[in-house]
Parts: sequence; C-alpha cells; structure tokens
Amino acid sequence: KTPPQGLATAASAAMAPSELPSEPEVGICEFLSPEVPGFSGRFKDRWNDFHVHEVDASGTVLHLSELITPGAVAAELKHAAEERREARSGLGPTFAFEEAAEAELGEALGKDPLAELLGFLRKQRPSGRA
Repeated sequence: KTPPQGLATAASAAMAPSELPSEPEVGICEFLSPEVPGFSGRFKDRWNDFHVHEVDASGTVLHLSELITPGAVAAELKHAAEERREARSGLGPTFAFEEAAEAELGEALGKDPLAELLGFLRKQRPSGRA
C-alpha cells in the first residue's frame, strides 16, 4: 500500500506510510484538480518548524535577541502594576509637583489648567486606601 497523496497530519507523521489511512477512509472523495498529482508530507507542528530569519531592507540578517514567554509577559505586567500602585501612593490631599515639573507644566498648560490638574490629583485616593 502506498501512502495517500496529499494527506499528512501531526498525528499521521509518526505513523508508518503503510499505516496511514487512505483519502476515502478520511472522507476525501473529490479534488479540485484531479489531474494534478498529489504529494505526501508532514504539516509543521513544532515551534522550531517555524524558525525564520528576518532580513532588513539593507540585507542584514536579524537575529532573535529575546525570547518572550508567557512567564516573562506575566512578570512584566506584575512589574507595571507595582509601578502604577507606587505612583498612585503619592496622590491625595498632600500631593505636590516637584518644582521643576510644576514650572514645565505651568508653561505647557497655563496657570488655570495646571491648577485644575493639581486639584484633580489631590482628589485621588492613594492605592490601598478607601
């Protein structure tokens, strides 16, 4: 028995060609172009099957310098949340801009919008407080 043409899956890749089901056995009974001969093969199913080399416009091959894993993403999100909590801890009735920041904001926003912003930030509750 020869391997069926055009049929391969991750599960069937581990099977010997004689063990593979035929196309009719898996419900394939017609082809778009029956005159074109099929081929056998294996679908890509492992992460390293998809390894590519990116090339920039100047022809330089780019190399992966960082592997981003779900754990790394979770750690980054946790770190960002901690930074937000820390930033919020300075809000509340006693909030004040650093002198240089207040001068720069005053120049960019104007006196009245700066006063509104300061009032808004002083009304915020620091994180962790009800």
